Amino acid sequence: MVGGGQPGFAPLLYKELIKRPECQTPEKRQALMRRIRETLFKLIVIVGVCKPLEAIFDIDAITRPEDKDYTFSRYEVVRRQQAIAEADNKQRGMAV
Repeated sequence: MVGGGQPGFAPLLYKELIKRPECQTPEKRQALMRRIRETLFKLIVIVGVCKPLEAIFDIDAITRPEDKDYTFSRYEVVRRQQAIAEADNKQRGMAV
């Protein structure tokens, strides 16, 4: 859809997907949006930045506030926190 030059249809697909029984909770819809964003991000290599970005903005415009998930943009923060925790665990393990 987006790769074919029709990013305006992405919100229609999103609306249909969230009607499915497995997408009835905000957590499930957030997971769906993460998968869509990841797919669109990977599509940038093939079609460029503009069309996937337009699709993301169009979907975001119709997404309910409780369904919005910003964790994807904080990936590096979470990764850094995990690295700190691992180092801390190693130090405590060596002390024991």
